[in-house]
Amino acid sequence: MATRRIPMKRVRRILVLYFERSYSERHIAQHAGVGRRTVSRTLSRLKLSGLTWAQCKELSDIDLLDKLHGSSAPQRATDRPLPD
Repeated sequence: MATRRIPMKRVRRILVLYFERSYSERHIAQHAGVGRRTVSRTLSRLKLSGLTWAQCKELSDIDLLDKLHGSSAPQRATDRPLPD
């Protein structure tokens, strides 16, 4: 089963609570209305992206989504032959 993405409003709320309030993952989950695992995954993606809080604030929702989740466009496998 694929994981559903949370709304960007909640992603930004997670980032505010993490960077500006220094809340724990459990407190962030309670205040943002998401599960602790969702907070953990979001923060892991943030760390992998290498973004700072200043950069996150400057990015549009679409650009932030792309940085956290990779390109939003579906990727084609180029190494497989196309069907006839």
